[in-house]
Amino acid sequence: MKPTHSGAPFTINIKMIRKQLAVIGRNKSMGPDGVPGKILKLCGETVIPYLVRLLDITVNNATISCYWKRATVVPAYKGGDGPIVTNYRPVSLTLVVCRQILNLSGLQTNRKCHSRLPKVSLGYK
Repeated sequence: MKPTHSGAPFTINIKMIRKQLAVIGRNKSMGPDGVPGKILKLCGETVIPYLVRLLDITVNNATISCYWKRATVVPAYKGGDGPIVTNYRPVSLTLVVCRQILNLSGLQTNRKCHSRLPKVSLGYK
């Protein structure tokens, strides 16, 4: 994410990370790194300063590590006859930390663009 048009970078703070860690589901599937959300929740306050720094650098440099772009794709059953391939959809299991970046960048985008989006663009609000 590039700095905003005003020249001020998007700042990630401890409060934002604490809030993101609070909403991580303990039973969510882990990504290719093998680190479940439960670990981040259990580490809580200990990892927050490191996550703040890591995510702040990542967002304000507009770069994401190639490792963070990896995903484990698994089939998710939609319903119907089990042996039929079309009754499954792909689900990408990404790193929990990467998902937090997406959530934070989505919050920033929402704040900046909410008033500019037409009312029919509900998927972006």
